[in-house]
Amino acid sequence: MFSFLWIVYMPILVLCGFFGGIFLIITSIKHRKLFVGLMGGT
Repeated sequence: MFSFLWIVYMPILVLCGFFGGIFLIITSIKHRKLFVGLMGGT
C-alpha cells in the first residue's frame, strides 16, 4: 500500500519541484533585471 502511494505521489512531487524551480529562476531573473535597471537609473 505504501509503495503504491509512493509510486503515485513521487512524480507529482517531482513535477511540482521542477516547475517551482523554473518559476523561481524566472522570477529571480526578472527581479535581477529590475534591480539592475533601478541601480543603473539612480
